[in-house]
Amino acid sequence: MRSNRREPDAPSREEQTRSEIIVATKRLVQKYGIRKVTMEDIASALGKKKSFLYYYYPSKREVLDAMVETELATLTQSLRVAVAQQQGAARKITTYITGRVRGVADIIPTFGSLVIPELLAGGDIGTDLASILGRRRAFDREEERFLSSLILLGIKEGAFRSLSPEVISDTTHFLLTALRGLELELIISRDVSAIPIRSLSSVLAAFMRGLAA
Repeated sequence: MRSNRREPDAPSREEQTRSEIIVATKRLVQKYGIRKVTMEDIASALGKKKSFLYYYYPSKREVLDAMVETELATLTQSLRVAVAQQQGAARKITTYITGRVRGVADIIPTFGSLVIPELLAGGDIGTDLASILGRRRAFDREEERFLSSLILLGIKEGAFRSLSPEVISDTTHFLLTALRGLELELIISRDVSAIPIRSLSSVLAAFMRGLAA
């Protein structure tokens, strides 16, 4: 007799529908930009009425928040997996940062359409984009904590010299600020083929020598 029970890891129908909504929203945002996309547009892309969409997400802002959280969660998970496969803090940090640059290149089509027209124009970013940027800042804070933990690991291993908490905090903040600058350059140019992985690896090698015990 066939069982109708779901496998433990299989997504529910509601989870599948939410995922479909996010995918449709992502495509529309990439094509038209954040301001022009409406709930009606999203529902239409799914072949549904707007009332259907409101059952899952009460507002456009909540759909956009979920889209950004999905993108960032996917990036975070892939980076954590890649880092866990490396031995030693130096290799883990190098893997994290180079993977972070490549990962941002993958989500440029989405974040480019969110950032360029509104944020760089210097005008009113509106509540939708403000909420998205708030989630991005939370991601940034988590990145700083994770990178700090890798530096602390290097100190514990004896590979890095001892550093005060303040210096570790300043170091991680500097590294991630530089990465965000590169990210913005990639978003503006949309030229992901110009990602300077080789140059970045050389810079990171010099950085690791500076940290060495």
